[in-house]
Amino acid sequence: MATRQEQPAGTKRQTPERSTLDTDLARVAWYAGLGALVAFEVVEWPIAALLAATHFIEHNARDGIVKQLTEGLEEGI
Repeated sequence: MATRQEQPAGTKRQTPERSTLDTDLARVAWYAGLGALVAFEVVEWPIAALLAATHFIEHNARDGIVKQLTEGLEEGI
């Protein structure tokens, strides 16, 4: 059985990065699935729009776009 290796304190665990193609395909699939749920009337369109908007914001926040935008706004104030 494999044992877990301890890392020194203060170091980040290395995680393999996904290619942008994988993440782009996953995003397209997520939005397509949400669209299918709306098309089959499983989810109403306002709820789907809210889910899509929050997913978009969360994804962009992870990429740092929202962080850069808020920093720019703070500098302008």
